[in-house]
Amino acid sequence: MHHIKAFLITVVILCFAAVGGAMLAGLGLIPQPIYSFLYEIEKSLGLGGESDIPALQKFEGYWYVAFVPTIEESELGSCTSVAGNLRVHNGMFSGSIGPFGSSVGVRASTTENGTVSGVFSAAGIHRATISGRIRDQFGTGTWVDNYECRGTIAFTKLEPVVDPVQGHITQFSGEVTLFRGGVPRWAIAGQPLYVGDRVEVGTNSEALVTMVQSGKTTVPAGTGFTVPEPIK
Repeated sequence: MHHIKAFLITVVILCFAAVGGAMLAGLGLIPQPIYSFLYEIEKSLGLGGESDIPALQKFEGYWYVAFVPTIEESELGSCTSVAGNLRVHNGMFSGSIGPFGSSVGVRASTTENGTVSGVFSAAGIHRATISGRIRDQFGTGTWVDNYECRGTIAFTKLEPVVDPVQGHITQFSGEVTLFRGGVPRWAIAGQPLYVGDRVEVGTNSEALVTMVQSGKTTVPAGTGFTVPEPIK
C-alpha cells in the first residue's frame, strides 16, 4: 500500500512539475538549452506536441523569437529589443518574453504557408502589431508599436520540424477541389496532402495523387479520394 501511495504521489508531482514547467516556458523563464527536454516530457505525458490540424504540425513546439528595433528611439521614447521562447500549438503563438517584470505578451498565429500575424503588448499600454513568414526552422518579420518604434523579428524553432505529409496532388485536369477541415479550396499541382484531406473530382475531370505509402492513385470523374491514416 505504501508503495502504491508513493507511486501516485510521484506521478502527481511529475504532472504538476510538467504543467508548472510549461507555464514557466510560456513566460520565457526557463533557459533555452532545456526547452527541448521539457517539450519531450510534455509529449510523454500527453500534454503537448501534437497539433489538431495536421497541416500545422510543422510549426508545433517551442520557438525562440527576437524583436530587434531598427531605430534607437522615436519622438515618443526609446526603442528596445526583447527576446525569448514562445510555445506554438495549433498554429497559435502564445506566451511572454523579455526580462521578468518587464516582459511583453505575444499573441499571434500562422497559416499553413507560414504567414504570421498578431500583436505583442505589455500592461495594456505598450502594444505592437507583428507580421512575418516562417519556413522550416526559421523565419523573419517586422513589427511596429504605438510609440512609433519599429524593427525586425527573427524566428528560430527549437526542435526538429515534423511535417506529416502523406502525399501530393501530382497532376489534374478539369474541376478538382481539395477539402481540408471541411473547407474547400482550389487544387494546385504539387499540393501536399494530409490525413483527412479529400480530393473531389468534377464531371469530365481527373486527378492523380501520389501517396507516400501506396504510390499513385487516379481519381476518376465524379468521385473523390480521402487521405487515410498511415499504416503503422
